[in-house]
Amino acid sequence: MGNRTDEILLIQNNKGHTELIYQAFKNHYHRFHLTSVSSLEEARDQFIKSMPKLVISDLYLPDGKGTDLLDQKWAKTFPLVIMSNCGKEMETVMESGAIDYVLKSEDSLSQMPNIAERSLREWNNLLMRKRAEDALKASEDLQGLIFNSSPIGISISCYDKFLYTNPAFLKIFAYEDGIALKDLPPTFLFDQEDQIIMNNLHLNGIPAGIKTISYDLKGIRKDEVKIDLAFWATSINYMGKTSILSFVIDKSTENKLRGQLQQAQKMEAIGTLAGGIAHDFNNILSAIIGFTEMAMFNIKSDSTAYDNLENVLKAGNRAKGLTQQILSFTRQNKEERKPVILKSLIKEVIKLLRASLPSTIEIHQHIDDNLYNIMADGTQLHQAIMNLCTNAYHAMEETGGVLDIRLTVIDVDINKISAYPGLQPGQYLHLSIRDTGHGMDKDTISRIFDPYFTTKPKGQGTGLGLSIVNRIIKEHGGYINVYSELGEGSVFNIYLPRIKELLKPEIQYRNPVPVGSERILFVDDEKPLAQLGHQILERLGYLVSSITNPLSALDIFRENPCDYDLVITDITMPKMTGIKLTQEILAIRPDVPIILCTGFNHKITKDKLKLLGISKILIKPVLIREMGEAVREVLDNKEQIKLCGLKTA
Repeated sequence: MGNRTDEILLIQNNKGHTELIYQAFKNHYHRFHLTSVSSLEEARDQFIKSMPKLVISDLYLPDGKGTDLLDQKWAKTFPLVIMSNCGKEMETVMESGAIDYVLKSEDSLSQMPNIAERSLREWNNLLMRKRAEDALKASEDLQGLIFNSSPIGISISCYDKFLYTNPAFLKIFAYEDGIALKDLPPTFLFDQEDQIIMNNLHLNGIPAGIKTISYDLKGIRKDEVKIDLAFWATSINYMGKTSILSFVIDKSTENKLRGQLQQAQKMEAIGTLAGGIAHDFNNILSAIIGFTEMAMFNIKSDSTAYDNLENVLKAGNRAKGLTQQILSFTRQNKEERKPVILKSLIKEVIKLLRASLPSTIEIHQHIDDNLYNIMADGTQLHQAIMNLCTNAYHAMEETGGVLDIRLTVIDVDINKISAYPGLQPGQYLHLSIRDTGHGMDKDTISRIFDPYFTTKPKGQGTGLGLSIVNRIIKEHGGYINVYSELGEGSVFNIYLPRIKELLKPEIQYRNPVPVGSERILFVDDEKPLAQLGHQILERLGYLVSSITNPLSALDIFRENPCDYDLVITDITMPKMTGIKLTQEILAIRPDVPIILCTGFNHKITKDKLKLLGISKILIKPVLIREMGEAVREVLDNKEQIKLCGLKTA
């Protein structure tokens, strides 16, 4: 034990016995230091002070039993030797956790240093054994955790049976538990040709000098589906037997994951492309929508030309919504939903279809006259319905036929819920779109909602259409299915949850567009849009200076900063962005309100707008009414600081 002095605490209320024990330890001062107390209460206080390596206690004390010490939270930090006048309680005391039991006599008390030495040695052995056991258990637990958590299938087998299989192995072969494999030979899980390899492996083992061998094998799942496997094996000794430790990976899963990765990369590319073209595309739409609105101001509202321009305007607004939908599909834009009259939406789709479908295709509609509503993104649903109708047209393009569109209300109760996966009991609007085209076989039906699957010739379809439709319907809390037979046409059934609020068809704006007479600096690098902005604002009564070069706009503002009540600028411009232009203008005159226009919905929060000193942001294309209301809102804002030429703190 070395030259270390170990602290011993003696608990004894018999002074004679205490004296005998002190005398016994007198010649062992270099090895032990003895401290004595006469009660459990004193022992607890002393224990905190000296933290003894060994406690020797009488069994019966004035305030309890010596074994009561074993109930303390620090009891496992020391060995306890119990002394008693009789041996009848020895078994009980030892079972309670004491390291030794001493029958008190003059001889035994004189031997107490030896008993202390023995008890400490035994205690140290117990601690070492406990540490070893804990380490072994921790190792086994870690091993089990690794094996059970591994995504790779792991098995240990002899020639005639499996000795161990981890959960991933069972999952690969579609077995519920290892019991099902208990009586099956390992070769049973492999194709007939590969059973020869497995038999040879178990009979002859791993060839000498080779640690691990690998094969590409064909496995057979419990449901008899064949799967491609990557297989590695090595020889080990397990439970006294020479066994084969094998690792398997389901390559079909690997291929599926690779496909998902490729799909994710495609979607990322689409997202990048969508974000890149959104600004330019919305600029084009801005010109189409803006100049159309301006033209409508100069044409009588009861003329054919006005009706035609109104349809151009509707199509432009749909294109505007479609751009936002593309950004939404690539997760770059947040979707907004509001109560929508589905009947009105369908009627609008039918109106557009009639103008584009050939006379060989008839459109039949059976739409419930009630104004049932759903909570939806109108642009998304318009896109989904138009997509399904366009697919129906393609199915009948060569032979002609009938496109049948029906809208009814159904009740889905608890007894019918199994027929509509994912739906909750309640009222739903049932939209069916039926065609009399060529139809589809079962294999095609099972794959039509998969991304990038298309039956169209190369170059004529992306395979995203029905995938987007499926996503839109599901995200609206609905359900879509299809029934089709070759030569009999197809019918798509859509179920969307009805909401109780009753809406009336949208009424055109009756209040006039707000006007004004303030001075506005309008900046856009696209010349047609600068002209359009000038015309719109001028028609609304404002005095406008339109500039296509942001650097020139800054020079003009710097020369006469008090000549303008408002600045409207595009964000994305060459030489200087709208954000930079805003900062430069506000450095000259902090109180001037600024409206930003953008063709792409930049993620600018209200807090960031406030921090940048921007009053409002408008997403292109901007309608005349939107422009008029935004300008008036900003100019009428009572919180705007009217201190021309003064910088605010």
